[in-house]
Formats: sequence, C-alpha cells, structure tokens
Amino acid sequence: YGIVAALLLLGLPLAENWSDRGKLFALLPKPAWSWHHHLRDWLWRALLTSFGVGVAATLVSAVSGVLFFQLFTPGALLANVVLIPAASFVIMAGFISLLGGLLGLTSISLVFNHAAVVLLAAIDALVRGFVQLPAMWFPAQFASSWTGPLAFSALMTLLLFGYARRWQKTAGGLWLPFVFVTLVLIFGVNFG
Repeated sequence: YGIVAALLLLGLPLAENWSDRGKLFALLPKPAWSWHHHLRDWLWRALLTSFGVGVAATLVSAVSGVLFFQLFTPGALLANVVLIPAASFVIMAGFISLLGGLLGLTSISLVFNHAAVVLLAAIDALVRGFVQLPAMWFPAQFASSWTGPLAFSALMTLLLFGYARRWQKTAGGLWLPFVFVTLVLIFGVNFG
C-alpha cells in the first residue's frame, strides 16, 4: 500500500512537475501543432509519467525493501521504468478480457487473456534477468528493530504532508522525501 500511495502522492506530481518544466514545443502554440507534435508530446509525457512513478516506487521500496525483505535495491528504478508500464498493459488486457467475457465476445476475451499471460511471462523473465545484473540489490537491515517501522511511517507522513501542501517549496518541495530516505539509509541501515 505504501508504494501505491507513493505513486499517487509523489509519482504523478513529480511527473507533472517535470512535464511543466520540460514542455516540448513550448514556443509553438498548441493549435498550430500537427499530428506528430501531439504524438511526440504524448510520448514525452508518458515517458515522464513512467519515470516519475518509477522514482516514487523506488523511493518507498528503498525503505520497505530493507524493512520487510532485508534487501536494498538500487537497481529497482531501472526495473520499475520498464515493468510498471508493462504491468499497466497487463491490467488493461485483463480488463478488456473481462469486458469481452461479460459481453459474450469469447474470442476477444481469449485473445486479451492470452496477451496478458504473454506479458506476464515477459515480466517474469525481465525480473529474473534484472536480479542477475551486478549492483541491482544488496543485503541490508535496519540498525534496530524500531528504526524500520518508524522510518516507513515517517516517509508515508512526509508524502501525505507534501501532497497536502501541493509540494510547495516552502514546505520542503519534492526534495523532502528524497532527503529523508537518504538520511535513513546513511544513518539507520547496515549494509552487507
């Protein structure tokens, strides 16, 4: 639940912030855009959203991974940028399959159900490949038993606080959770 909260509370606002700062064709009025401008803008925003969601998931998993699995996974960002969009396609294929079944369109239901299975197999293969890469994960544990739950709770509180304040710079901005997690990892986690 923490990662889902981070996706909504931090990932999407982070992507929106990046999108506002790095607008494509900023000097060209939108009514003058042709189809390729719209397509490139949509692809750019989709990439930023994927990256923002991946960064938010990685941030929370830096704490929750150590807390629950005794693993620190710096390579999770690379994996998340690839796997989160793939998982979204699995969810869409599952929904279309369910809708097709409800409407009595068995062939459509079967096609999208099988597409979801193929995507899930590809995701599984990618995960197995990612964990074999060097420096993707390290054994780690919190220095004391109370540090992990406190750090995780504080991070969730910071995410709620930042979102409620619309990530204003006067309230620490978007940097606040990143600084917090960095300090937790430096002073509260034993690696190896």
